[in-house]
Amino acid sequence: LMSYWKPGPYSLIALLNENKELGGYPNEVPVNSTVNLYIYIENHENKLELYEIKVYVTNSSFIVNSTNYPKGKPYLVFYDLIKNNQNNTIPLNVTFNKPGNYKLIILLYMCNGSDFIYTGLYNQLYINSTVK
Repeated sequence: LMSYWKPGPYSLIALLNENKELGGYPNEVPVNSTVNLYIYIENHENKLELYEIKVYVTNSSFIVNSTNYPKGKPYLVFYDLIKNNQNNTIPLNVTFNKPGNYKLIILLYMCNGSDFIYTGLYNQLYINSTVK
């Protein structure tokens, strides 16, 4: 039975710290400093996949989930073509120009041939930007 089992199809998105590791994310940064992170995408869709990754910087109170997500103009947009069973790591640099409590939201979209459709997959990170 196990020889016939094939995982998928699925995609994976993760946020990595400046050392390309999970965890250890900055949660407080000085105003006008840049946060260096990485977006990790993994493709197990059983086919070549074109991804769109939208990055938003919102108020920390914005609630994100698989059905409620930002729909306005993103802070950054990336496109990535990934072969099946492959992955890619994308550098992400975000600068906070004003003090405040923010939420960094990363949304994953897949191309359905003519449009990009939200997969329901996301990552979020709370960041407090302070004057020091």
